[in-house]
Amino acid sequence: MTQHRNAAFPITAFDNLNESRPAKLGISDHHHDACELFMLHQGQVLMIVDGTSHYLESDQCICILPGTVHCVRSVSGHPFFYSTIQFRLDHLMSDACGLQVSVYYQRLMDHSYPAETVIRKDTESGALILDLYQKLLLLLKTRPYGYELGSRGYLELILFQIYQSEAKTERAGTHTKELQMVYEFIDSNYMNNITVDTLAILSNMSKYYFIRYFRKATGQTPVEYVNYVRIQKACEFLKEHDMKILDIAMAVGIQDLSYFNRMFKKIIGVTPTKYRMQLQQQRTEQRALYYEEEEEDIPFYSYTY
Repeated sequence: MTQHRNAAFPITAFDNLNESRPAKLGISDHHHDACELFMLHQGQVLMIVDGTSHYLESDQCICILPGTVHCVRSVSGHPFFYSTIQFRLDHLMSDACGLQVSVYYQRLMDHSYPAETVIRKDTESGALILDLYQKLLLLLKTRPYGYELGSRGYLELILFQIYQSEAKTERAGTHTKELQMVYEFIDSNYMNNITVDTLAILSNMSKYYFIRYFRKATGQTPVEYVNYVRIQKACEFLKEHDMKILDIAMAVGIQDLSYFNRMFKKIIGVTPTKYRMQLQQQRTEQRALYYEEEEEDIPFYSYTY
């Protein structure tokens, strides 16, 4: 990963765009003090932020609030190309132009803004944000004279567009409680047949409005989210039980073994059988390491007769 930074400047860029064979199929759980704009340039990934999954395709972006635990997983099992722009809100606030500007940075610091919404180019505001992001990334990578002025200007235009989009959503009405009910229902009933009609009724929305709203809120369709929950439960079964793959598939609500295998590989990156083999290998290595440490701890006594 290439880093483009000036230690004295609070806006930093990272990317793997120039790597011919990016090594990572994912980015493990981590968090940082900076706010982050993550953009996927090529591939398909799941961005998991504090336990909530967001599906990203090429030329889509998401804003990650400071301090939130997040990770990235390749959906197709292939390497993906991405860039991130991180910015320290405390530094930006220290010289913000008065209270009127700093209050918007403070909302991000306080997590009072629900930033984890996928930004897509198929909306007017999304297309504008992605265009501004590309211009900001180029400035941070090339760093021409005066780039600090332009970088901050582009960043604040991005935040302005994000806040404008949020305001439109609030005027249209939000369904946070309804979505929470849907999440809880799926988590408790993943082993049963779950239809989009059932979820729409539960959320008190029409079927077609529910599908659009759910995808905007999570970055996934309802079916994709249900499959994701089921595959995560399947991983738990593979870790904790010595069950047949078919039995695990049925236990998580998928009756077709072929479909289960495809979904598992799409989300996790390997087949269930390969995943189980990897778990067994990890346990074997951990046991070997444990016994090596035990042998090192055994005291050696020399006896003289």
